[in-house]
Amino acid sequence: MAKRMFEKGFGYKSVARTLGLSFNTVRDWNREFKRGTFHARPNLNQYRYGPEIKQIVCDLRDEGLSWRQIEARTGVIPATCRNWVAKRDIATTEPTSSNE
Repeated sequence: MAKRMFEKGFGYKSVARTLGLSFNTVRDWNREFKRGTFHARPNLNQYRYGPEIKQIVCDLRDEGLSWRQIEARTGVIPATCRNWVAKRDIATTEPTSSNE
């Protein structure tokens, strides 16, 4: 897909946004494309997940599933799942005042 977008004249930033990949990765691909050496074979860890999958992971954890069970259902590695749930928990925890 990236190669076709480069061929149509898209820049690396728009390609990165469209594919949900790092700007740096796609910039490097664009340089390779211009040299004629581009072959898109991204690693799985280069893909970015949308808010929907993050919410699904958090919901599954709230239901009591283990990290490995969540991985089996979603394909997201346990370390990433833990990070998302921790960030969600931090964001939803209200700070307490010590001056009560």
